[in-house]
Amino acid sequence: YKRVISVSLEETKRMLKIIEDLLLLTKMNYQPDVLKFEPVDLTEFIRVIYEQAKVLASKKNITVKLAVPQESRMVNADELHLRRLLFNLIDNAIKFTFAGGSITIQLMYEGQKASVSIIDTGIGIKEENLPKLFDKFFRIDTIIKDTSPSSGLGLSIAQSIAQLHRGEISVASSSEEGTNFTLFLPIS
Repeated sequence: YKRVISVSLEETKRMLKIIEDLLLLTKMNYQPDVLKFEPVDLTEFIRVIYEQAKVLASKKNITVKLAVPQESRMVNADELHLRRLLFNLIDNAIKFTFAGGSITIQLMYEGQKASVSIIDTGIGIKEENLPKLFDKFFRIDTIIKDTSPSSGLGLSIAQSIAQLHRGEISVASSSEEGTNFTLFLPIS
């Protein structure tokens, strides 16, 4: 009975997470005013994200590296949702990178745009899957055994958050060579 209850509880938690993610997507699509934009020092923001990512990746013995410029630039952002977007990308990088691999968080400023890249040495993404990555409920079968099942909504949510920030996400990947997700944001 304990095992059955435990399995049922885990499934209930997973379903609750899916419902929460769907509600968030709906809010962003139909009530974009739920975001509260304010000036954010992106360089300092990324440094904080890096410190938190190191803790998450250490559980899997993955090294996290940081490459940020000395200069600070401001973006108009909702910190809570921007953090969610970046941690979604970082969580995926951790999930699809073998123990002993690495993740680089890179920030660059070019003209009136900022780019934040999450680059991993993971399993990569097959070319035929790249166009479907941001589709709701799309999931990639993985060869990594310790990955928890996902709802297939994370990248869809990340893309919606990027668009509400007048930004976009691009992805470059080669199977078995790692993946690079890059978020482009306008500078205030």
